[in-house]
Amino acid sequence: MTAPEPSAAGSRRATIIFAVVIFLFGGAFVLGGFMTYRAQRDGVPAVATVTECRERLAKYGGDVCRGRWFVDGRLGGGTIEGAGRGHEGEKLDVRVNGDKAIVPGLRLPIVLWSLGGAVLVLGAVAVLRGDRPPAAA
Repeated sequence: MTAPEPSAAGSRRATIIFAVVIFLFGGAFVLGGFMTYRAQRDGVPAVATVTECRERLAKYGGDVCRGRWFVDGRLGGGTIEGAGRGHEGEKLDVRVNGDKAIVPGLRLPIVLWSLGGAVLVLGAVAVLRGDRPPAAA
């Protein structure tokens, strides 16, 4: 039995490293989708009134909204994730966790699951075909 050529061993190592990186990257998206889904389902159901919204940072976009809600007969208030300027003055169904409320929705979890799945499938296809990242010069 002869030892594999050094170039074959290095090629196999690069493929394994590539597969691990792709698996971790795709898995992070999928896990993020599940964590987001769970965060939007945890907490106490309530109806929140959006009292104010302001732009988070012009560079990154998005709004920060605050509001108030009743949980167990007590008035609470804080940040409402998932609300925007168009929701000011509106009542929204939310899940309350402490001083934070989240508007449940499936859009972000589905996007994360789709991206993660696509990365995992494309990575698996690339590994099975033997594609590797270009060798460093």
